[in-house]
Amino acid sequence: MKGHKFLWTVFVFSFVLIGGVLGNEFFNFYIGLPIVSGAIKDSLSSRYALQSATIIVFLFAFFYLASSGFRWLLEFGEEIQKMSFEDKFSIGVGILLGLILTLILAPLLWHIPRLGVALSILAATFFVYLGIVASLSVKKELPGLLFSRREVTATFPPSPKILDSSVIIDGRIRDVIKTGFIEGQILVPSFIIEELQTIGDSEDPLKRARGKRGFEILNELRRERGEQIQIIDDPEIPRFDPMDSKLVRLAKKTGAKIVTNDSNLSSIANLQGVETLCINELVVALRPIVLPGETLSVTLVREGKEPGQAVAYLEDGTMVVVDRAKHLIGQTVEVEVVSVLQTAGGKMIFASPKEETPPKPSRKPPLKR
Repeated sequence: MKGHKFLWTVFVFSFVLIGGVLGNEFFNFYIGLPIVSGAIKDSLSSRYALQSATIIVFLFAFFYLASSGFRWLLEFGEEIQKMSFEDKFSIGVGILLGLILTLILAPLLWHIPRLGVALSILAATFFVYLGIVASLSVKKELPGLLFSRREVTATFPPSPKILDSSVIIDGRIRDVIKTGFIEGQILVPSFIIEELQTIGDSEDPLKRARGKRGFEILNELRRERGEQIQIIDDPEIPRFDPMDSKLVRLAKKTGAKIVTNDSNLSSIANLQGVETLCINELVVALRPIVLPGETLSVTLVREGKEPGQAVAYLEDGTMVVVDRAKHLIGQTVEVEVVSVLQTAGGKMIFASPKEETPPKPSRKPPLKR
């Protein structure tokens, strides 16, 4: 904050000084007009009063511009921090191109009486803006034109990931992070910790157990991953906003992806341009592919919905419905896959008991008469 105050003082003082100089130049310009010089005539006091009023108006105007401009610069600086490397690089190239074009044209503008400096500043603003727009329009191709592809790809760090309460309580995120499939900084917002504490303090024993499990997973992650796990607190996010809104706002501000098991949160975030990683979707995607005709060894655990059916489960939780196997419940049997059905909750496999070779009929000797 002290640094901001010092910069504000320097910025405002510079603008006010420029305003005073321009006010005096503006006075010298219009005092030469016949209608103004005729009204003042030879009154020295009127001249000084008009000159002072003109300078004061410019001082106040430039003070207001400096204050507003400084706030805008701070906001612009925060936005730049959130930008990707491609955006930052493109803006830098655009500013450089705009200044080069201005330096080429400026010598021609400086010779225009009184308006030369103002036209040069206006031209610089226009060319810089034009250069930024042009660079951003080709931001994906621009680094490849200036550097080799190998150098560019090495400069992009993995985006941070924000964990929500559902994925922490679930616990599988610990194993996923350990395997290295999730890279970059792992962020845990302070309001997520508060939510876990609220769940842990619930009168419902099931919720208390869920909250306790969440804290155990967090402690294990911090112990195993160290600095990769970071707890953050952003006072700019309203405390009483809905949890999903706070997560989305924080993800936008930090440029992070949200790791969740909540399908509603995933839909809300995707609608607002925030990427999400769903552990449940990862599990479904990693389930083994089973094709009709393959043989599986399963343990039948209960009856199915239809008469004669029995149900088994694979290690990943996939349900296997076996026809004509009710009498085999409790046994481990070989089944043949008939069809595979993809549903919103995952896959369902329909199978039938693998037919055994029927015993050959024994040949009995003919009966004697």
